[in-house]
Amino acid sequence: MNVITFVCPLPVLPEYMQDALEGIVLVNMRYLRDMARLGTPIPDLYQAGVHYQAERIECFAPIYVVQQRGWGDCDDLSAWLTAELRLKGLNAMPYVRPSKSGVKGHYHALVKVETSDRGWVEVDPCVKLGMKGRPTE
Repeated sequence: MNVITFVCPLPVLPEYMQDALEGIVLVNMRYLRDMARLGTPIPDLYQAGVHYQAERIECFAPIYVVQQRGWGDCDDLSAWLTAELRLKGLNAMPYVRPSKSGVKGHYHALVKVETSDRGWVEVDPCVKLGMKGRPTE
């Protein structure tokens, strides 16, 4: 299984998380374009049959890994949704904020999407895909 592992000293700096997320978004965009070009389009995130699941060790998984295992954590799902939205022509970006768990160095990944009527809107794909309550990452 091809998983990109992000290892850094604790506490994790949000800038590292942001850069790692953007890298996975680029990998995902290429994968989505390539699969469509090859005649095997990938379903949108919310139709793909995957769900949210927290990880114990932080790994950034591209779409094909999330599909294979059937789940992703906040960074995996946010990177997938961002790539999908960008390829549809929307201005979207992944971003991290401190986790509601209160643990120093723990962050939660989300997506910001620019809309014509409300400006930047926060979207959390994890909630729609099964995360209950507080982020556990």
